[in-house]
Amino acid sequence: MSAQANSISGLSGQYTVKIDANGYVTGFGLASSAVNGVPTSSFILRADKFSIANPAGPGLSPIVPFVVNTTPETINGVLAPAGVYMDAAYLKNGTLTAAKIANATIDDAKIASLSAAKITAGTLSADRIAAGSLDAKIANLDAAVITAGTLGTARIGQASIGAAQIANAAVDTLKIAGNAVTIPVVASVDNAQFAGPVSITNDFGGSFPVFLQMTMRLSDTAVGPFQLTALGIGYDFGIYYPFNVLFMRTDYNVNAYNWVFSCSASFNIPAYTTARFWAGAISGGNYYTITFLVLGCKR
Repeated sequence: MSAQANSISGLSGQYTVKIDANGYVTGFGLASSAVNGVPTSSFILRADKFSIANPAGPGLSPIVPFVVNTTPETINGVLAPAGVYMDAAYLKNGTLTAAKIANATIDDAKIASLSAAKITAGTLSADRIAAGSLDAKIANLDAAVITAGTLGTARIGQASIGAAQIANAAVDTLKIAGNAVTIPVVASVDNAQFAGPVSITNDFGGSFPVFLQMTMRLSDTAVGPFQLTALGIGYDFGIYYPFNVLFMRTDYNVNAYNWVFSCSASFNIPAYTTARFWAGAISGGNYYTITFLVLGCKR
């Protein structure tokens, strides 16, 4: 081991400690010099490891809070690369250009800019997400309440939607409770005198308007001349209730009107009631091809 100290007044000064073990030199040097009239100083430590430890003594556990490794080191079977290692660090105010944190516990984070490309998790879970807009290529929503929004592609397990405007929808199977939309019901028969019944249920407290349209013509197998026919549309409320006429024509001359007849009617179904609708003719042996359309307008 050797130590040197020298100085030149006004120019420079240095102090060095060196240990040379068969050419493996370890030590430190302290130097102060003037460069172009500007004083500078430096402290250089040459070692594989530099650390700071607490004094050992009774009741004191050995702690090494700060270690600098200049060469890789294997610790407990794990290779630790060269770098600075701290057991616990408290930064009052710090700027990190690039940081790699394996596991972090953060009480409060304020991030000025976060790139979505950096989030590569397969699933992102959150109890509450508040945002002015949320863009997603594919959204898997188990339970969602959407007051207003535009969904490009979505798989929704269960959703409550207050109001939705759908420009173009492809639905494999549609189930709507209580005929809550306007859906036409059509009955069609051939070589018969009546079409029906077509049943419509009004299951809410209020009248339910229904529009009915019947078109009928003589069957292709019919041979004239034909008798006068009574044609029309009617309804009942079940097999134990009387039949009621909505439209009736009793003097239809099949021979004079090209064997074709069309008529329409309307009816308001009372609240919480099922009505059955019929269309056809009462004639002496005449048979018809009948198309009967019933259109309910729930409000």
